[in-house]
Amino acid sequence: MSWVGVSSKTNVWAPDAQPQAPQRVPHQRGRPRTRYFDANGQRPVLIAQLAAQLPRSAFHRVQWRQGSRGVQSSRFAALRVRTAERHMERAAPSEEVWLLVEWPRGEAGPTKYYLSSLPEDTLLKELVRMARLRWRVERDYQEMKGEVGLDHFEGRSWRGFHHHATLCMVAHGFLALRRALSPRRKLRWTLPQVRRQLQLLLLRRIGHCPLCLRPLRARAAPRGPSRM
Repeated sequence: MSWVGVSSKTNVWAPDAQPQAPQRVPHQRGRPRTRYFDANGQRPVLIAQLAAQLPRSAFHRVQWRQGSRGVQSSRFAALRVRTAERHMERAAPSEEVWLLVEWPRGEAGPTKYYLSSLPEDTLLKELVRMARLRWRVERDYQEMKGEVGLDHFEGRSWRGFHHHATLCMVAHGFLALRRALSPRRKLRWTLPQVRRQLQLLLLRRIGHCPLCLRPLRARAAPRGPSRM
């Protein structure tokens, strides 16, 4: 499954279009056709033009979460399309994907567009929920930087940063699960403490520093900030 926000100038094939690969006709004169075409004469259109053709009845109000300013909602419409990018360069159309169009109240027309490879039987509410997960991902990223120390890495190697980021994700996931299972109980450990304990556990398990390969004593904790 993939989600991507796209520009209003992205080219797509309309839902009722059937793009076909050109077939060479025997004994035909002239240069053969090389671009995909529709038997009814339809051509790829811009997403903004396709959204402007949708009737108002195609847009439905959908709520996706409770925010600090109340229930977050907007008007959305969804339809199945095929992308037609690089059509002039003879590129083949994509498989059918969802085009999600957002038209907020008070705007003159649609303002945001998303493409998704979710299954064809996906409900509109689920499409909106998945498209709006970007806010949650950005919030988790800020928490990992501010509380777990994702941006505290001081090394210069990809392997070291990969180890550091993995520990941060495990620590953040552990405490997020604890908060979800026990929302009323106060956690004993903070996120940095969980990250530190995971570092010590992994160092004692492997017995040496993964970067300099220096052996570690059984009960000695590593000095200074970890570069794992």
